[in-house]
Amino acid sequence: MSLQCPLCKSSDQVITRNYGRKAGSAVGALAGAAAGYSAAASGARVGASVGSLLGPVGAGLGLVAGAVFGRVLVGSVIGSSAGGAIGAVVDDTVFDNYYCQHCEFEFGADQLLHDSSHP
Repeated sequence: MSLQCPLCKSSDQVITRNYGRKAGSAVGALAGAAAGYSAAASGARVGASVGSLLGPVGAGLGLVAGAVFGRVLVGSVIGSSAGGAIGAVVDDTVFDNYYCQHCEFEFGADQLLHDSSHP
């Protein structure tokens, strides 16, 4: 099922913009990375002090670096997913998320027509 423009009825020229999803994913990734870094930084301080007492310096530094990288990466992915989901709702309810390249008409999900003749 393809999307159809409510103005010119074109079914092969309608694209989605997804500005909310893109912005939400970017902001969520940054926020998640910041939260992950904050948590990892406090854990790294404890890990560095314990590691310096119990093991070789290289192992301690590797453990701390892995913890920092892992938390930042996981926080970024989780934040990006959550931000993208919120952005998708904004795209569907607030923005005119659809654009017809044929007639240059911008429209929202409430005006969207579905063309069932094209798979």
